[in-house]
Amino acid sequence: MSTAKKSLTLIFILILISCDNSNSTDNSTFNPPNWLLGTWNNELETAFLKTYIISNDNVVLINQEDQETNYSELIENDPNRTLVEIENSNSIYKYKIIVDMPNGFPSDYIVTFNKISELELMLEVRITNVSYSQMTYFKG
Repeated sequence: MSTAKKSLTLIFILILISCDNSNSTDNSTFNPPNWLLGTWNNELETAFLKTYIISNDNVVLINQEDQETNYSELIENDPNRTLVEIENSNSIYKYKIIVDMPNGFPSDYIVTFNKISELELMLEVRITNVSYSQMTYFKG
């Protein structure tokens, strides 16, 4: 594919992404709702995504091997990553991290926190509409 075609394709994809929700906000920091703030644990021993720590402007993931991923730092320090807040309500917090890949096509990580109760939520993770996982987390 020629460079011009790749560029046009990338522009088209970015336009589609920017138009996909009129409520979405392009930020460099997170802005989660108050109900989501705190530490959320997956109680399954086999869960790779073990703990989420949510603050006013950050999401930190601790995996099964106790390795931390600080998403605010990751986005701030990598110009190829963009945070787009899609939905922020009394029961849902949804954001997308767009990663511009070396091949010129973006990869999306869409994360949705669905509030079940004050102490329980359902987490959904989609990676470029190919990979999907759904897990339950408990506050505390």
